[in-house]
Amino acid sequence: ARWQPGRHLRASLGYAWSRARAWSRVPVAQLSDPPEWTADMPRNVVSGALTWLATDFEAGVQAYHADRYRVRGIPSRDRIDLRLAWLPADGLELSGRVENLLDQRHVEYPQPGGATQPIGRSWYLQARWTH
Repeated sequence: ARWQPGRHLRASLGYAWSRARAWSRVPVAQLSDPPEWTADMPRNVVSGALTWLATDFEAGVQAYHADRYRVRGIPSRDRIDLRLAWLPADGLELSGRVENLLDQRHVEYPQPGGATQPIGRSWYLQARWTH
């Protein structure tokens, strides 16, 4: 859902609920290494964003929460991201983004074979031209 309460402020809120089931002759709980088709994923994912809009600048913060993974035991996670954009000309945007601001490393999506890979803080710079 998106809401713009004023000329210079935009808010958004998102929610996803999933209940995935995998069919197997062997119950997943009895497997020592559940395969990737077990659809192990967070049941609830919530995100929200707040963006300040100026004539040629945008600044925003996004918050994200995902439940734990039930089969592999990956804990729930919270993430905060920041974004700053400069719009110097019509159709041109220069922006930067920092993801996972408050946590240097967290475990997210499991890899095939059950291995988990920590995801670190990351940053991006982008130049986008549209016509």
